[in-house]
Amino acid sequence: MFFVIICLIFPKSMNLSSKYFWYITLITFLSFSLRFEGLWTLDGPIFDEIFYPQYGLNYLQNVEFFYPHPPLANYLYSFSIWAYITVSSLFGLGGALVDFESLNPMSYRWLNALIGSLLFALTYRIAITIHNNRVFALLSSLFVAIDGAMIVDSRIATANMFLLFFGLCSMVVFSSYIYNNKKNQKNLMYFAFFIGLTASIKWNGLGFFLMASNYYTLLLLIKYLDKKRLAHNNLGSILADNISLFNYSLYFLLLPIIIYTIVFIPDVLFNTQFTFIEKNQQMMGYHQTMVGENEHPYCSNWYTWPLMLRPIAYFFESYTIADSGISMIRNIHLFPNPILSLLSFISVIIMSISWLRLCLNWITKNLIDKEFFTFSFILSGYFCNLIPWIIVERCTFIYHYQPSAIFGFLALAWYLGKLLEAQQWTKRIASWLILLCIVIAFLYWLPIQLGIPMENFQFYDRMKLESWI
Repeated sequence: MFFVIICLIFPKSMNLSSKYFWYITLITFLSFSLRFEGLWTLDGPIFDEIFYPQYGLNYLQNVEFFYPHPPLANYLYSFSIWAYITVSSLFGLGGALVDFESLNPMSYRWLNALIGSLLFALTYRIAITIHNNRVFALLSSLFVAIDGAMIVDSRIATANMFLLFFGLCSMVVFSSYIYNNKKNQKNLMYFAFFIGLTASIKWNGLGFFLMASNYYTLLLLIKYLDKKRLAHNNLGSILADNISLFNYSLYFLLLPIIIYTIVFIPDVLFNTQFTFIEKNQQMMGYHQTMVGENEHPYCSNWYTWPLMLRPIAYFFESYTIADSGISMIRNIHLFPNPILSLLSFISVIIMSISWLRLCLNWITKNLIDKEFFTFSFILSGYFCNLIPWIIVERCTFIYHYQPSAIFGFLALAWYLGKLLEAQQWTKRIASWLILLCIVIAFLYWLPIQLGIPMENFQFYDRMKLESWI
């Protein structure tokens, strides 16, 4: 399945002798190696690994349980554990089901790491579709490959990578439908399928649904209010024929609800204490009453996420080397790249201002620029995944920002790519200096993302803010 997805991600026209192929090869190597390197050395369970993999094991052991989220992530971890045990038994490494504490953590981490390794490729495909520029696409995929939060959550068995994977898959087919100028209803069917799966991981996956709905509504408004000017933009007249209320009702509402309902069927048959409706009521009640605003020490408000003010310590261990007496710390921090996060946020602000200027040109000069649609796509993805958290009163965490962060990376890649391709040598030098800062930050904070032991002073040197600890 994953090989097929990769074949769909990268265009067949990419020449093997092209320098861009080797850039993609390097990013692919980085993405996979950063997520699998030393994965087996991390004792488990860590952080939320006490939940999802345990639920997956419960299916295999026929133990009923309650959970506060839809069941798809549980199914995937059940498959992950089953596949690991089955393959292990074939090689004579033991294949019997054991209790969760005795389970090899690799049994539930390998699938998460694989899924996380593929996110860069999905981001590349989205970028190359909405703006056919390889530099833009390569930068976007590089940022996803080396961001600390993406690396950590790919190595720890939480549901976040599954949500991003299916959410980005929905964006791949949605962008292909919108920008490829073809009357291909299959892409809308795939979109409905992936949106249904995304919501079946966690409800906050509906941010991708809001993004697509917002962008689709924009195109509907342009079609019905300003069709004459639409004909002059680069999306073309064929797109206008495809944008309809019927398509929205069918592919954005009805089919995703059907997919979401179907996903629940195995769980309803297994956990028989509640019906489908009751399960969703239980989940709603849990998030409204059981998780307080400041219940967890790493709770953080939505407006702190772009500035990365409160990362999360998933694992912390201190010890002393007996022979030398040196105090050591081994730590795993859900820690986004600070430089990358800040520059992405600044890029979103700049792009938002530029989008307003393009709106003004549309109103005053009867001009719809191609950048208006590209900026609308990126900004819709960013804000539709962030703004809903304003009304959430329960405890929230910085990993809830990850869907928005990917669109922030697209915004940064847009402006950095422009600098890299500029004629003025000063702009090109500035762009390379920015890239160098991002890479240095990546290497500097990598030990606390991979769980590499370091001396006490080395750890605390990296904690520039007290709120980071």
